[in-house]
Amino acid sequence: MAYSTLPSELHRLIAEFLAESPNSEDAFNALARTNRTFYMQYNPFLYRYHVASHSKRPPAPAFYWAAKSGRHDTLVRLLDAGAELYHPRIWQEKPTSTGWTGLRPLHPARLAAEKGHVKFLEAILDWEQEDPESAGSFGSRLGKRGYSVLCAGAALNNHLPVVQMLLARGVDPWGKATLFLPQGVRLQRFSSELLQVLLDDARHREHLQPFTNWEPVHMALRYALEQAKDIEATRIILTTGVNVNFLYSDDPMIVVRRPLHYCHQPDLYRLLLEAGADPNIDNNDRWGALSSAVGNCHMQAGRYPSSAEVKDRRWERIQLLFRYGADPARAGGGWALHGALRDADYRLADFLADKGARISVAELSDADQARLHRAVEEREWDKVMELTPVNWSMAGYAGPGLMKNACNRTFPLYIPICYLYKRVQAFLTIEISPMFPTPTAD
Repeated sequence: MAYSTLPSELHRLIAEFLAESPNSEDAFNALARTNRTFYMQYNPFLYRYHVASHSKRPPAPAFYWAAKSGRHDTLVRLLDAGAELYHPRIWQEKPTSTGWTGLRPLHPARLAAEKGHVKFLEAILDWEQEDPESAGSFGSRLGKRGYSVLCAGAALNNHLPVVQMLLARGVDPWGKATLFLPQGVRLQRFSSELLQVLLDDARHREHLQPFTNWEPVHMALRYALEQAKDIEATRIILTTGVNVNFLYSDDPMIVVRRPLHYCHQPDLYRLLLEAGADPNIDNNDRWGALSSAVGNCHMQAGRYPSSAEVKDRRWERIQLLFRYGADPARAGGGWALHGALRDADYRLADFLADKGARISVAELSDADQARLHRAVEEREWDKVMELTPVNWSMAGYAGPGLMKNACNRTFPLYIPICYLYKRVQAFLTIEISPMFPTPTAD
């Protein structure tokens, strides 16, 4: 009698016998592929065998394959075969020291979200255990953080349909883990449509109000300006009504920066200024929009001479700032003028001086300061550089304290490492020498 003509009950008995034998997966596969009848009969056994053979280190490889490939039909069969969604290797049941529970990095739900498989993710979220004591569906056990992880994973891989599906289910992705928004902008992971969807959702969340002061969206704006590769991202962020004069740090020991200070491209300057950025908001003749636009106020900037292209772009930025009302006395005109002289950009220096930029160095005597003012008025740039320290217009020299409540402070706010080393060395010499006197000759 042919094997295929045997009753189905005998086929199941044979399958159960094979399932108890080691390394019988190949035999199952061979039988299942013989014809459609065998496939229907043996396929469930094959799934159960596959899950059981990997029970010590779940999930089974087929689970990973299904998640990465988006095979939700395979997911259903694996779950029916006893595949686990809550095994400790992929699910954190007990709260960690930070109170975190839920999805581990290799959980199939996370893989599906990161690969953009909507149907697979919907199937796994809606799955319920047959055990009556189980706590509802898998989705009901995720919690806010679990859903935030799924949304962030989908967003950072630019999977708009998955993000839209999660938001339609009422997911609030803006819990504690909101760094994915600026991170995605910095890495240029978001399409314009996805960025718009995320910002529209965040803007209407009550717990993020006032939205204009929400830090993640301002960090996203900063990265969009710094990258200067995707002007559309900057444009989309600005349409949300963010504060274009946002203060990124109010610590007087850190250089205070605003959106204008992160700009490099004239097009981005124009967008910010049209949106209401105030070039005079720092109210200081050293640090401000003008000195930032010159672009050489940091220590490393002085190591490399500015190219003609850089100078032309800088010239355009400065022109834009003056067109929108920049005042050298309030927008860092002093540092801007000195920075132009350090770069030997005399065209820019003449222009800034014509606009009223002046250099005031607190360490100078009244007589030397008068000479300095006269040198600026007469455009004697060599004499100006003789009268001022070469690094006077660098942030490391004057320090960031002048940006906030220590205006016009000119002494350094940092201790040079060599000076600190000498002080420590002197202290150790004083303290240790009496304990270990130097041997003297008899």
